Amino acid sequence: SPSSSSSSPTVESEFSTSQPSQPSPALSAPGARTLGWGKRRGAIDPSDDLLDSPDTYGYCVYSHADWSYAYKSVQGEYEYDIDEVEGTVPASLAGGVLYRNGPALFERGGAEYNHMLDGDGYCLRFEFPAAAGGAVKFRSRFVRTKEFVEEEAADAVVYRGTFGTMREGGPLANAMDLKQKNLANTNIMAWGGKVYALYEAGRPVELDPVTLDCLGEVDLDGKLNPGMFISAGLPQVLESAMGMGGSAFTAHPHADPNTGRMVGWGWKSLVAQRSVEVTFWEWDDAWTQQGQTVHMLAGCEAAPHDFAVTKSWYVMVQNCLKVDPLPYLAGVKGAGECLVSQPEDPVTVHLVPRPAKKGRGGGGGGGAAAAGGVGSRGKGGFTISGSGIDISIW
Repeated sequence: SPSSSSSSPTVESEFSTSQPSQPSPALSAPGARTLGWGKRRGAIDPSDDLLDSPDTYGYCVYSHADWSYAYKSVQGEYEYDIDEVEGTVPASLAGGVLYRNGPALFERGGAEYNHMLDGDGYCLRFEFPAAAGGAVKFRSRFVRTKEFVEEEAADAVVYRGTFGTMREGGPLANAMDLKQKNLANTNIMAWGGKVYALYEAGRPVELDPVTLDCLGEVDLDGKLNPGMFISAGLPQVLESAMGMGGSAFTAHPHADPNTGRMVGWGWKSLVAQRSVEVTFWEWDDAWTQQGQTVHMLAGCEAAPHDFAVTKSWYVMVQNCLKVDPLPYLAGVKGAGECLVSQPEDPVTVHLVPRPAKKGRGGGGGGGAAAAGGVGSRGKGGFTISGSGIDISIW
């Protein structure tokens, strides 16, 4: 790792062709060659030449002011043609459509949201012309979920946000309220003629592929129950009445180029078992289900953010996190604020075999054996442990 001493030898920049005879001003600055360059990270003035110096690359030298627009609410929705293009639109985009999604509204009724990730989803659509020289058609729309429409009409925060946004009234107005807003702000999936705005703590929200009008939440043919994605092991009817027993869908499904399938997963937290139940699904481009696999992440309290797909396996890295639910139930914190890091825990990697496909051989291959270590076979699976990493193969 780089030395923290300011007297270290001058390091040649990746843009230099020879060793400089004198240290550059950036390298001579107090705190040079340390994270933040001797200042609190992000505290660099946006006009400081330090930001443009290759000497500082890799040292967390940046300005928070440069990121300010990431926290600024978008005013309005737009539709226009982009007819001025610098360079050339890649041929692979001709005749295609690009979608993007992210948080873009950060206050209601003058009250700022507690965290930018509580921002309401805002989708962009770029339609590229089939012939060179044509205009790119642009459209943007907020994801007008049921909750978004209610809050827009009330001009106030009506629903709790995952990352701490609360209704007015303090704990008394928020305690024991398990209903969270589906922010639909993390990703967007276009597959098989359908377009979904995704949020990993909620169900997919369907959008019109052309207008981006919100068509409402979907349960993927009955796969995702409504309600908070936690279960206490009570009868489904009772949990539904309490706003529990629901399932959420990953914000990061993956299209597998080897099979031509879309691979995604739903999840819910089983509180009594201190586990997360994950169900993987695979669909062809007509949304016909091609496979389903249920897997338990034992000892896991917070679902993974993402996963990987290989020819034979689903791969998940288990979060080293615990959940302290009392502040959430008491209306003091959001669900995301109740996550407690457990850095001393070993990393657990789950390898779950994919459904067999003709000519592919299915999961269960021996590729994971190269991980090494000492293994102990349990019911239905195999665990390899070593060097602070546990690999569970099922």
